Amino acid sequence: MKIAIQADNNLFVSAEGGGDNRGDIHANRTELKEWETFTLQRVRDKVVAIQTINGRFWSAEGGGGGGLHANRAPRDSADLTIPVELRTAIGPWESFDLIGDSGEILDMTDLKTNGSFRLRAVDGQHFVSARRDLPEPRLQRGWIDNAARVEHRTLHPARDSRRFHDETTVDI
Repeated sequence: MKIAIQADNNLFVSAEGGGDNRGDIHANRTELKEWETFTLQRVRDKVVAIQTINGRFWSAEGGGGGGLHANRAPRDSADLTIPVELRTAIGPWESFDLIGDSGEILDMTDLKTNGSFRLRAVDGQHFVSARRDLPEPRLQRGWIDNAARVEHRTLHPARDSRRFHDETTVDI
Protein backbone atom coordinates (compact mmCIF):
# COMPACT_ATOMS: atom_id res chain seq x y z
CA MET A 1 0.00 0.00 0.00
CA LYS A 2 1.49 3.34 -1.09
CA ILE A 3 1.17 6.12 1.50
CA ALA A 4 2.23 9.68 2.19
CA ILE A 5 2.45 10.86 5.79
CA GLN A 6 1.39 14.30 6.94
CA ALA A 7 2.42 15.54 10.39
CA ASP A 8 0.20 17.60 12.67
CA ASN A 9 2.17 20.67 11.53
CA ASN A 10 0.46 20.07 8.13
CA LEU A 11 3.81 19.26 6.50
CA PHE A 12 4.64 15.98 4.80
CA VAL A 13 7.13 13.48 6.17
CA SER A 14 10.20 12.99 4.01
CA ALA A 15 12.99 10.42 4.07
CA GLU A 16 15.93 12.61 3.06
CA GLY A 17 17.54 11.37 -0.14
CA GLY A 18 14.67 8.89 -0.48
CA GLY A 19 16.30 6.86 2.31
CA ASP A 20 20.08 6.54 2.59
CA ASN A 21 22.88 5.44 4.95
CA ARG A 22 22.19 8.38 7.29
CA GLY A 23 18.43 7.83 7.25
CA ASP A 24 17.13 11.24 8.33
CA ILE A 25 13.35 11.55 8.44
CA HIS A 26 11.77 15.02 8.72
CA ALA A 27 8.25 16.44 8.76
CA ASN A 28 9.01 19.56 6.74
CA ARG A 29 7.72 19.26 3.16
CA THR A 30 4.88 21.29 1.67
CA GLU A 31 4.26 19.03 -1.31
CA LEU A 32 4.34 15.35 -2.18
CA LYS A 33 7.26 14.12 -4.24
CA GLU A 34 9.21 10.87 -4.38
CA TRP A 35 10.96 11.28 -1.00
CA GLU A 36 7.56 11.80 0.67
CA THR A 37 6.16 8.52 -0.70
CA PHE A 38 6.34 5.28 1.29
CA THR A 39 5.18 1.70 0.92
CA LEU A 40 3.41 0.10 3.86
CA GLN A 41 4.30 -3.62 3.81
CA ARG A 42 2.80 -6.45 5.83
CA VAL A 43 5.50 -8.20 7.90
CA ARG A 44 3.09 -10.62 9.54
CA ASP A 45 -0.42 -10.46 10.96
CA LYS A 46 -0.98 -6.93 12.36
CA VAL A 47 2.68 -5.88 11.94
CA VAL A 48 3.96 -3.59 9.16
CA ALA A 49 7.19 -2.15 7.79
CA ILE A 50 7.59 1.19 6.01
CA GLN A 51 9.80 1.32 2.93
CA THR A 52 11.14 4.43 1.17
CA ILE A 53 11.27 5.11 -2.56
CA ASN A 54 14.93 3.92 -2.54
CA GLY A 55 14.04 0.62 -0.87
CA ARG A 56 15.24 1.55 2.63
CA PHE A 57 13.15 0.59 5.64
CA TRP A 58 12.25 2.74 8.64
CA SER A 59 13.98 1.47 11.78
CA ALA A 60 13.21 2.27 15.42
CA GLU A 61 16.69 1.92 16.93
CA GLY A 62 16.78 -0.57 19.77
CA GLY A 63 13.27 -1.66 18.81
CA GLY A 64 12.04 1.65 20.28
CA GLY A 65 13.57 4.14 22.67
CA GLY A 66 16.30 5.17 20.21
CA GLY A 67 16.17 7.25 17.07
CA LEU A 68 14.02 6.63 14.00
CA HIS A 69 15.84 6.26 10.68
CA ALA A 70 15.08 5.29 7.08
CA ASN A 71 18.40 3.56 6.45
CA ARG A 72 17.96 -0.22 6.55
CA ALA A 73 18.43 -2.06 3.27
CA PRO A 74 17.67 -5.58 2.07
CA ARG A 75 20.43 -8.09 2.88
CA ASP A 76 20.88 -8.90 -0.80
CA SER A 77 21.25 -5.28 -1.96
CA ALA A 78 23.75 -4.88 -4.80
CA ASP A 79 24.64 -1.36 -3.59
CA LEU A 80 28.19 -1.71 -2.22
CA THR A 81 28.00 1.72 -0.54
CA ILE A 82 25.61 0.33 2.08
CA PRO A 83 27.49 -0.75 5.23
CA VAL A 84 26.98 -4.36 6.33
CA GLU A 85 25.33 -3.27 9.60
CA LEU A 86 22.55 -1.54 7.61
CA ARG A 87 21.78 -4.65 5.52
CA THR A 88 19.21 -6.04 7.89
CA ALA A 89 16.09 -6.20 5.74
CA ILE A 90 13.00 -6.35 7.95
CA GLY A 91 13.69 -7.39 11.54
CA PRO A 92 12.12 -6.42 14.87
CA TRP A 93 13.47 -2.85 14.74
CA GLU A 94 11.87 -2.34 11.31
CA SER A 95 8.48 -3.68 12.46
CA PHE A 96 5.62 -1.52 13.71
CA ASP A 97 2.13 -2.07 15.09
CA LEU A 98 -0.82 -0.07 13.80
CA ILE A 99 -2.80 1.00 16.88
CA GLY A 100 -6.43 2.04 16.54
CA ASP A 101 -8.32 4.76 18.36
CA SER A 102 -9.36 2.40 21.15
CA GLY A 103 -5.86 0.97 21.63
CA GLU A 104 -6.51 -2.16 19.56
CA ILE A 105 -3.85 -3.49 17.18
CA LEU A 106 -5.04 -3.13 13.59
CA ASP A 107 -4.25 -5.15 10.49
CA MET A 108 -3.48 -3.35 7.21
CA THR A 109 -6.87 -4.51 5.95
CA ASP A 110 -8.49 -2.57 8.83
CA LEU A 111 -7.13 0.74 7.51
CA LYS A 112 -9.79 2.83 5.88
CA THR A 113 -9.92 6.22 4.25
CA ASN A 114 -10.61 8.75 7.00
CA GLY A 115 -9.84 6.12 9.63
CA SER A 116 -7.08 6.77 12.15
CA PHE A 117 -4.22 4.90 13.80
CA ARG A 118 -0.92 5.33 15.66
CA LEU A 119 2.38 3.71 14.71
CA ARG A 120 4.04 1.84 17.63
CA ALA A 121 7.55 0.36 17.80
CA VAL A 122 7.97 -3.34 18.53
CA ASP A 123 8.92 -2.63 22.16
CA GLY A 124 5.28 -1.68 22.80
CA GLN A 125 6.33 1.48 24.66
CA HIS A 126 7.25 3.98 21.93
CA PHE A 127 5.25 5.58 19.14
CA VAL A 128 6.50 7.44 16.07
CA SER A 129 6.24 11.16 16.78
CA ALA A 130 7.07 14.42 15.03
CA ARG A 131 9.31 16.65 17.17
CA ARG A 132 8.08 20.19 16.57
CA ASP A 133 10.50 21.66 19.13
CA LEU A 134 13.43 21.22 16.72
CA PRO A 135 14.41 23.63 13.90
CA GLU A 136 13.78 20.82 11.40
CA PRO A 137 10.72 18.87 12.63
CA ARG A 138 12.18 15.38 12.96
CA LEU A 139 10.43 12.06 13.31
CA GLN A 140 11.54 9.88 16.19
CA ARG A 141 10.19 7.74 18.94
CA GLY A 142 8.02 9.05 21.73
CA TRP A 143 6.96 7.53 25.03
CA ILE A 144 3.50 6.04 25.38
CA ASP A 145 2.76 8.76 27.95
CA ASN A 146 2.78 11.46 25.26
CA ALA A 147 1.51 9.33 22.39
CA ALA A 148 -2.12 10.43 22.60
CA ARG A 149 -1.08 14.06 22.08
CA VAL A 150 1.12 13.66 19.03
CA GLU A 151 0.68 10.28 17.42
CA HIS A 152 -2.79 10.44 15.93
CA ARG A 153 -2.91 9.60 12.23
CA THR A 154 -5.78 9.73 9.77
CA LEU A 155 -5.93 8.07 6.37
CA HIS A 156 -7.32 10.19 3.57
CA PRO A 157 -6.86 10.38 -0.22
CA ALA A 158 -3.56 11.79 -1.44
CA ARG A 159 -3.72 15.52 -2.14
CA ASP A 160 -2.05 15.39 -5.57
CA SER A 161 -4.17 12.75 -7.23
CA ARG A 162 -2.64 13.45 -10.64
CA ARG A 163 0.79 12.25 -9.56
CA PHE A 164 -0.03 9.88 -6.70
CA HIS A 165 -3.35 8.44 -7.84
CA ASP A 166 -3.00 5.14 -5.95
CA GLU A 167 -1.62 6.51 -2.70
CA THR A 168 -3.01 7.42 0.67
CA THR A 169 -1.97 10.30 2.91
CA VAL A 170 -1.55 9.69 6.61
CA ASP A 171 -1.73 12.53 9.16
CA ILE A 172 0.54 12.31 12.18
